[in-house]
Amino acid sequence: MPSLQQNKRVRCARNARRSGFTLVEVLVVIAIIGVLVALIVPAVNMAYRTVQQRAIALECQALAQAVEAYRNKYDDYPPDGLDQGLMKRHFGKAFPNLAPSEITLLSNPAVVTGNAAIGSVMEPSEALVFFLGGFSDDPAFPFSGKGGPIYIDNGSGVQIKSDAMDGNSVFQYNPDRQKPFYDFKQAQLTLDVGGVPPRTISTDDDITGAARDLMPAYHPSGKKMPFLYFDSRTYQPKTDANQFATLSAGIAYPYRSTAVNTKYSANDNSVLNRNKYFRFMNENTFQIISAGLDDNYGGEPPRPSIGKPGLFYMFKPSNGESAGSANSGDSLELTAPISSGTHPTPEFTRFLNSTGTSQLDNVTNFSEGKLEDSLSN
Repeated sequence: MPSLQQNKRVRCARNARRSGFTLVEVLVVIAIIGVLVALIVPAVNMAYRTVQQRAIALECQALAQAVEAYRNKYDDYPPDGLDQGLMKRHFGKAFPNLAPSEITLLSNPAVVTGNAAIGSVMEPSEALVFFLGGFSDDPAFPFSGKGGPIYIDNGSGVQIKSDAMDGNSVFQYNPDRQKPFYDFKQAQLTLDVGGVPPRTISTDDDITGAARDLMPAYHPSGKKMPFLYFDSRTYQPKTDANQFATLSAGIAYPYRSTAVNTKYSANDNSVLNRNKYFRFMNENTFQIISAGLDDNYGGEPPRPSIGKPGLFYMFKPSNGESAGSANSGDSLELTAPISSGTHPTPEFTRFLNSTGTSQLDNVTNFSEGKLEDSLSN
């Protein structure tokens, strides 16, 4: 007959065996964990994307508020760099004591590589940084004075103003500017340090393929494509609306609305008049556009065929008015005007370009978040 001590050892051994998991139980637990991960990870990713998108939208609105603050101070909206005459008029109004050498500075080949025309020192991705980053308090030298956007070294380590620049001068962008309208985060500026001696230069030529200059662009955190600024006065200096083309991320145009301009006849054969028939969004102010989370503006190149206006993009928010039977249904549309004898009734389709990248996630200063959020379906 087993002793009491032997019975105790048997019970302990049985309990030890019962405390472990069988292979089936382990597999069931693993499967449950896998299902939970499959449910949780997409939700976490979605939440993260929502936070990212919201951050871009908030930054876009903050930039728009900074543009309005600039207008309140100088009684004029900042130009976008696309019209040389407009730039000169603006500088004369905003900086009445501006030294002539400051204008020369902006057309200096050392600053604007390969192009010596005022206005070429910037374009729609750089204008926000130039005008909102702050100017020097020196009324004659707001650009090259202390705290201005362009730092000039005399070649021996001494800062000089534009009236003293010569062939020995070294130019670089100055990130330490005075009284900015917007606090640009350096990590989001297209800045790099290079050359001998080292200088701060812009790398946004890697985005557009344009000539390298000193003025950087500004992009959302973690993205490459910059915020674009289009001044309403240069929306349409020619037949096609102004555009911003990148090597790999589509083409951005200022968006049009569904409102029509009755000044131009619907039966006018003029290509220019047909192209002006639909009004622009923010037609008297400005548009700021971000490529959104996909880092792609979408878009297609203009149609160069003689007698045909280029493509333009129409924004139809859910409360937008109809501009004719062809516009039934609220959506973001791509219009391809035709060259018939009457104003075109184009084929409207929700825009998705041939590479599969959409404009619907683009963020603007006239939409609630991304464009898709303002659509009814």
